[in-house]
Amino acid sequence: MKLLRRQIALAVTGLFLTGYTVMAADTPAAVAPAAIQHKNEIVQTETVPSLTKREKTTPAKNSRPIQIPVSEASAGTAVPVTGFISKDSGHPVTVTTGNRPAALFIASSIPGSANTAYADFTKKAYVSYHEQMNFFVIQTGRTSKIENWLKEEAFPFPVLTGDYHLYTHSLPRLLLIDKNGVLRYRLNKDLPDKDVRDAFQDTITAPVPPDAAQRQKRLDTIVKEHHARDQELRSNDAFAPLSS
Repeated sequence: MKLLRRQIALAVTGLFLTGYTVMAADTPAAVAPAAIQHKNEIVQTETVPSLTKREKTTPAKNSRPIQIPVSEASAGTAVPVTGFISKDSGHPVTVTTGNRPAALFIASSIPGSANTAYADFTKKAYVSYHEQMNFFVIQTGRTSKIENWLKEEAFPFPVLTGDYHLYTHSLPRLLLIDKNGVLRYRLNKDLPDKDVRDAFQDTITAPVPPDAAQRQKRLDTIVKEHHARDQELRSNDAFAPLSS
């Protein structure tokens, strides 16, 4: 009898386990979300701008407009001869007035030894050529120091104000413009006297040569070589042994 009961219990247990297995097989497994199934994949549903692209920014209302540098006019090209104002009278001035060439001393905005040296250079040329050319000083600074410097120099020719950037980027400098408004030379104060005289004579009497730009480059080379020699001499003097 006990054996029969034991067999019946085992049979019931087997049926129960078989039913559980069938139920588990018939029940669908839970599906994980896509983000969990594929951790390394990002599903993109819309266009995303590249992170390397810069976002457009709106400039501030009070920001200054970008100023594009003005290119320096080459020797042999026409330049404006109007647009200047006389410092004394306040009237507009044409630098080639009277159908004459013009010498423009464009002063630096910082008064100093360079300005003074070019002032002397220009005054010396004025003595020789003022009957054949118009001479002017172009003021580029408005500080009290530059105003005092102009008064001390007491130039024998007019002081003008106006935009000078097209004429030269190196200040101070002496420019020669022929009667037709063509820029002929930018003169450095360290040029030999003969080259200075030739430049004035060319501007006053000769038509624009086809090699005007090359002539200016030749003068620039002369000045660079002169400065290089001076620099070498100063270096040699600095390391020269002291005499006993």
